[in-house]
Amino acid sequence: VEITVGYRYYAGLHMVFCDAADALLAIAVGDKTAWTGNVTANSTIHIDKPNLFGGEEREGGVQGDIDVLFGGDTQGVNSYLLSKLGANTPAFRGVVSLVAKQVYLAALNPYIKPWKAKLKRIPAKTWQPTYADVGGNANPIHIIYELITEHGLGQIDQTSFINAASTLKSENFGMSITWTGGSIEEFLQLILDHIGGMLFVNPTTGLFQIRLIRNDYNVSSLPVFDETSIKEMVSYQRIALADTINQLTIYYTDMNSGEERSICLQDLANFAAQGRVVSDERKYLGITNLSLATKVAMRDLAASAAMLSKLTIKVSRKAYNLVPGDVFVFKWPKLGIEQMVFRVGAVNYGTLSDSTI
Repeated sequence: VEITVGYRYYAGLHMVFCDAADALLAIAVGDKTAWTGNVTANSTIHIDKPNLFGGEEREGGVQGDIDVLFGGDTQGVNSYLLSKLGANTPAFRGVVSLVAKQVYLAALNPYIKPWKAKLKRIPAKTWQPTYADVGGNANPIHIIYELITEHGLGQIDQTSFINAASTLKSENFGMSITWTGGSIEEFLQLILDHIGGMLFVNPTTGLFQIRLIRNDYNVSSLPVFDETSIKEMVSYQRIALADTINQLTIYYTDMNSGEERSICLQDLANFAAQGRVVSDERKYLGITNLSLATKVAMRDLAASAAMLSKLTIKVSRKAYNLVPGDVFVFKWPKLGIEQMVFRVGAVNYGTLSDSTI
């Protein structure tokens, strides 16, 4: 006597993932890797994982042919979809999708597990291609470059962008991130927060210029502002010890699993001074590896644990060529300050009738 204890389940699926991609690298079903490779053009791949979920004694697996469609301008109608949906089936150009053609999906369990695709796209890859790919991630400057140029925001200062792209390449600072909504300005600021950079329009050239905040200056060569060039010291504020933090948790994304990971660092000197833990956390989900996450955590903790000063001054035209991100030396004997380095956050260049900056 034959007894039916369950069934195999097959289905055709059409799954749309994103607008554009350069390559398909992996497919996961039910959070288990079903296929890996490197497909860069429309083609058919075969998944052969009948025991992915434990075989027929449990929940079966995945087996069958998958059409990979990158959605190019000349992409034709998929033959499988045409056979199922009829003559009015569109070509689905402009999106990246997968077509599972009556694929074995499960056994004993009539529910379709979630499918995920690992896709890669390097933005602005024809501009400075040497710097575009950073260990399988995108160079953040290429992301910013594409956002500005593709959306017609303005013209680029090539020198500053190339220098920044070169620096991030040498630092192995790549990002993998999706723009899931919000304004361009918000997304740009998210990228800048990751890399520690400032983006602005140079008032002299009218071009977008970018500046990475790095310890890349020589104090002896910096411009000096003191009583001879400062017309008014509007405000000076030093952050109190109680306002600093000594423990920072950074969240990043693991490239292989796509899951959030975290790293926590402490400033022991600040902890000893305060006698208590003062913690903060930040999300840099465009970072995809522990090494880079650690460097960024150290960067942010160093700034957040230090008793930095803030300064607003009105100065002469000596500061006409300062832009955001520039550094200068401040001297003010009345406060006992003989030499302190500040970085420009924002500049008001005044008016034609007023020489004050």
